[in-house]
Amino acid sequence: MRVVFVHHATGAENAVKFLKCESCSSIIGDNGGHLQRHQKKHSTSGNSTSRNVLNASKLDVSRLLSRFFATTGRPLHEMENSSFRTLVGDLLNLGKRMDPTSVPMSLIPSRSSTRRYTLEKLDNEIAKLRTLVLPIAKSGYLSFMADFGRVHEDFLCLKASYLEERIDEDGSLKWVTLVVPIAYMSVSGDLKDANNIFIMIKQAVLNFFGEDLDLKTAFLTADGAHNIRRCATDHFNQYVRCFAHATDIIGKRTLLPYKSTIVSPLERSILKNYSDLLELCRLFTMSLKKDRALYKEIGVSLLDVVPTRWFSGFKCLVAVYKNIDKLGSFIAEMTPTSASHLDELLKIENRIRYKELSDVMDPLLQSNTYFQENSDSLKDVAVFVVSLMDEFDRFSVAGEKEVLVKFAKQATRKMCTDLDTIHFVATYLNPPSKDLHELQLRYDRHQIPIDIVNDAQKLLDDLGKSFEEMRYQAPPQSQPPARHLTFLQL
Repeated sequence: MRVVFVHHATGAENAVKFLKCESCSSIIGDNGGHLQRHQKKHSTSGNSTSRNVLNASKLDVSRLLSRFFATTGRPLHEMENSSFRTLVGDLLNLGKRMDPTSVPMSLIPSRSSTRRYTLEKLDNEIAKLRTLVLPIAKSGYLSFMADFGRVHEDFLCLKASYLEERIDEDGSLKWVTLVVPIAYMSVSGDLKDANNIFIMIKQAVLNFFGEDLDLKTAFLTADGAHNIRRCATDHFNQYVRCFAHATDIIGKRTLLPYKSTIVSPLERSILKNYSDLLELCRLFTMSLKKDRALYKEIGVSLLDVVPTRWFSGFKCLVAVYKNIDKLGSFIAEMTPTSASHLDELLKIENRIRYKELSDVMDPLLQSNTYFQENSDSLKDVAVFVVSLMDEFDRFSVAGEKEVLVKFAKQATRKMCTDLDTIHFVATYLNPPSKDLHELQLRYDRHQIPIDIVNDAQKLLDDLGKSFEEMRYQAPPQSQPPARHLTFLQL
């Protein structure tokens, strides 16, 4: 294709020369680099697929993936997941912008470049969030959620939350919880005592808002670790237990009861059988995945176990038994270790144990999934706990399953000691007309000694006074918009 360029210049005294492409009307600088690149763009054959190859680049893929991670909040370590990268490569192969002779996997960027590009593009979004949330934070109506984890290295994830008034479709007032990410920072394992945790949170808040805020009026939601509990007790208004983590502990303590729990030798032996089944599935999954060719040929998806998450082991168990018959058909091709593990899993007594464990743990798993996926869930905790107790009571149990249900109920009842009055206040305020007396009757039926109604009313009275004092002391310009309140002020 012949490309025609026409010289142009501005009318100024120091005229600036540039070129106009007569083929596509593009304006480019009058220098060799721009000219050569533009000529190359038009030098391909006439079919649109070939012309578009130059437009499909690693930068394009970076933009698409950055948008995915920014809008979904998924962790960037998923960039290193082989299945995810294979999926992206397959999708690129489907596009007609791709040259059939190119290697699509070479276009998938690294985690570091995706992270860098995402952070660059998110600066404006972070500034918008800061502008929105800063007045609320200054007025003391912001609460925080903190979580420690490990992906290649230890990290601290910090989020802030507040309530915003919305008008429903029918014109009624509705309050929704909005969650804002504040920080995701690497931490050293030896800096996780209560005081250092507070210093890290203060620094993260300072970095995000640009101001040193008073956190004494804020609530801190976190798991049950002693160090973060102490941090919340010493430096925040109140500690609130993360119930997603609590349900994980209930599952763990069903099979491994607390030391204070009375367990007979027979009961301990029965619980050990269930624990051994979970461990057997973990070992089988690890062994089978080492034979990558066979694992791919079988075509099933088995889940790895995360040591710090009990339900990851249970999900591993479910994945194995959902595919147990298909796995059994390949037992002759497996290594002796994998075949030995699978042979044990195929036994009738272990199939029965899986069914019993699945029946009891399924309500807990549903609760765990719900609280992991929903940050706006404080209002549901008190109801979920007593509903779990109701569910366990409905089981028709005998034999080993009876022991399983017994300790599931005990673990759930023990977790009730972590319920705070704030959970019942949140339940009452969503909606405001909700009656706590019925909830009290359900707790009494399970012999859970909590005075829900009186404790909730006392907390509302106390918080009402403290917030009135805070309003009186705060300067006028720091008052938040009327539509922003904590649920405690409704």
